[in-house]
Amino acid sequence: MDINECPHEDSIRRGDPAPEGYGHAMEEALDRLRTTGFEFGGFFACHAPMAAEALGELGFAEAVPQWVEENRRLRRYTERPGPRWTIEPDDWREHLGEFGRVGDWAAMFERELAGQPWCDVLAHWWPRLLPGLVGALGHGVIRTAHAVRSVASAADPTPLQLNELAQGLGYWASRYQEPLGAPSKLFADVPAASGGRPDQALYDLSVTAAGFYADRAPQPPIPLAHISPFRPPSTWSCRSCRPASTSSPMCTPAGRRPGSPVSSRGCSGPGR
Repeated sequence: MDINECPHEDSIRRGDPAPEGYGHAMEEALDRLRTTGFEFGGFFACHAPMAAEALGELGFAEAVPQWVEENRRLRRYTERPGPRWTIEPDDWREHLGEFGRVGDWAAMFERELAGQPWCDVLAHWWPRLLPGLVGALGHGVIRTAHAVRSVASAADPTPLQLNELAQGLGYWASRYQEPLGAPSKLFADVPAASGGRPDQALYDLSVTAAGFYADRAPQPPIPLAHISPFRPPSTWSCRSCRPASTSSPMCTPAGRRPGSPVSSRGCSGPGR
C-alpha cells in the first residue's frame, strides 16, 4: 500500500475545507519551530505549535508568524533533543513515561510515519498511549490532536506536518502517566444525559469547566481544560457563536476576538 493511501482516511479526514491561508501558516510556523523543545520552566508544555494551529483554524492565519516569534521571545524553551538510542518495536512498553528519551520516541514515530500511512500509525498507537494521557496535564494527546487536524487538512501532508505529528506522539509517549491511587473513573461510562455519545460527554465537560473558569477566574490564571468543539456550530443557540470556521473552540460575540474571556451566561456555545 502506498503510504499516502489509508483505509481509515474517510473517518479522519475533515469534512470542511481549512480556512484560507491555514496550510501556509502551518508550514511557516512549523519551520520556525523546528528546533524548539517540548517544554520550558522545567515542566510547562510548549504551546507554540498548538496555538499556531488553533490561530490558523480560527481564521487568523496572517497573525501566526508574529505570534510564533513573540512566543519564542517570551518563553525560554529548551532545544529540541535529538535521538540518542533506538526504541525498538518490541521494547516500547518499558520506555513509556521516560521523558529523557523524548527524542528517541519522536525518532521512532518519524520512522513509523515514513513507512506507513499516517492514519494507520495513529490508529495503531493511540489505543496504546490512551491510558497514559494524564501525563503533562494531557498535553501529549492535545499536541497530537492539533497535529492530526493539520495533516487531515492536507490532501498530501508535508514533511513538516508529519514531523509535528511524530513530535506530538513522541511527547505523549515520553510523558505517559497512568492515573494513581483508586481505580480511575477516567474511562467511566458515558453519562445518560450525553445520549451515550463520548464526544457529547467530553463537550459537556469542557463547557462546564470553561464556564467555571470564566465566572470564577481561579488562580493561577491557566484553565485546565482545552475546549473541544465537538458540537456542530449550527446547533449553537446564540447567533454570534457561529463563526466562519466550523470548528472554532470559543464563543466569539461581536467585537470580541477569539480567546478573550467570555461570560458563561447567556450563551450555549463552547465558550459559555
